[in-house]
Amino acid sequence: MGKRPDRREPFVVRLYVADQESTAVRAIANLEAVCREFLPDGCELEIIDILREPQRGLADNIMVTPTLIKLAPPPARRIFGDLSNRARLLDALGLTGLELSPPRPTQEQAPVEDFKVGEVVVRRTSPNAMRGNVVRVTDNGYFVTVQWSGRVGTQGRESTHRPDDLVRATD
Repeated sequence: MGKRPDRREPFVVRLYVADQESTAVRAIANLEAVCREFLPDGCELEIIDILREPQRGLADNIMVTPTLIKLAPPPARRIFGDLSNRARLLDALGLTGLELSPPRPTQEQAPVEDFKVGEVVVRRTSPNAMRGNVVRVTDNGYFVTVQWSGRVGTQGRESTHRPDDLVRATD
């Protein structure tokens, strides 16, 4: 029987999609909703478009999209489809039967920076590290997708973060 995830260990997931197909859009929305509700301490989400980065899909043996891979905490798991089956998604993330964290405070209770598409940001924990451009912000502001410069390929790598994990870059 597998070990229950350590709630202090960060959740790291990778979602493979094919462009902006309807199942990809639903999978992103469903995953963001579950992360917001059940992982208020954050979840490192990397979204990979296999049409732009096919070598990444091949490296992880991706045969269908969307495919979600939970990388941490162990054990690694995969789930396919638009992630609309909440029970299956929670099970794949290892979040069933655990004492779950309370929902994240509302924006009125915990103000965070309001990022805009195109802004240059860095991770709060490593401000001297790589810079990235904000490419997407969810409607409710809970997640910010950043395209990091200097990564694989000409487009860089995208990853999704909570706003409180990021700060605006200074010159």
